[in-house]
Amino acid sequence: MKRLQSILLPLALLLSLTACEKPATDPEPEDYEELFPFTGIDKPIVSYDDMRVKLCNVRQYTYPGINPTGISRTYTVILRYKYQNATNGNPPDFEMHYIGADKQEITLHCRDLKKNEGIVPFELKSGEPIYLGISGKGERGASIEVSIKAKSKDGVVIVPTLKHQDSQPKEGTVEITDYCEYIILP
Repeated sequence: MKRLQSILLPLALLLSLTACEKPATDPEPEDYEELFPFTGIDKPIVSYDDMRVKLCNVRQYTYPGINPTGISRTYTVILRYKYQNATNGNPPDFEMHYIGADKQEITLHCRDLKKNEGIVPFELKSGEPIYLGISGKGERGASIEVSIKAKSKDGVVIVPTLKHQDSQPKEGTVEITDYCEYIILP
């Protein structure tokens, strides 16, 4: 027992002396404003070569094209559409909107088309948008599927395809959700 006391007493004394040590002083606070000055928020670089899909309002048409700088390309654009009549056989009153080579909005009405599916080819140049808008209404069972894609004539640029599919599953004549997107061609 004495041996245990002779070991524990110096150990306890040593621990109590080290516990009573003065704390180290904190370093002087740093001025973060001086180290990391705020230079403002970086503005994003808009590059039409990224070909980001942008939203638009199909009911308020404004021409979204730009005047390109650099290489100008010609694109072959193909609009494909396919719609289905309502379960009672009536054609839907859907509208497909796109921008043609004359920079004007062109609207195709399903009621005016002779076939339920078709292709509309045309050409656009760099800086012009491939634009796809869908609106309208239909009776139960009516549906529409539309896509627009562009391919550069030199085959260098691959443009994402814009496409939309919608149907009217409710009883009666109901409006479908408007859809409108575009991509500026590089």
